[in-house]
Amino acid sequence: MVHNARVNMLILTSMFCLGAFLLFSMEPLIGRLLTPLLGGAAHVWLVCLMFYQAMLFAGYLYAHLFARKLGVWHLAILFLPLFMLPFDIPHLPNVGSPIGQLFSLLLVHAALPFVVLSTTAVVAQAGVAFRVESEAREGDLSSLRCVERRLFCRLVRILLSH
Repeated sequence: MVHNARVNMLILTSMFCLGAFLLFSMEPLIGRLLTPLLGGAAHVWLVCLMFYQAMLFAGYLYAHLFARKLGVWHLAILFLPLFMLPFDIPHLPNVGSPIGQLFSLLLVHAALPFVVLSTTAVVAQAGVAFRVESEAREGDLSSLRCVERRLFCRLVRILLSH
């Protein structure tokens, strides 16, 4: 039982780290691809950062409101960004205001992968809390560990609700 818990924690930790690495390596990669096409000025980076913060918020909002209700169907949503690969930027015509064009490119090509990657940690934490809570309800754990796990589950629920 202890060995299984350690393996599960190792998998969970590696999933958090990989999700964070992919999420935050995607920001400069896409910004760097778009900068030469749209003038190479600071406004490209600023719009990219604003967009990424909005998509991160949207991912957290989705994870908080819908991921638990979707359950296993959330796994299907995790595979949707694979259909958007490779990230291909069409040749852009020269327009007067590149900010709108930049925002639409980001929305079409980068929004879904970014939102899905931002849900990884929150959904995994909710899954672990649910599993631990269900084990505690079944009585598979000793009474002391059951109390510890219930307190941990409550703490995770409180942290996820704020």
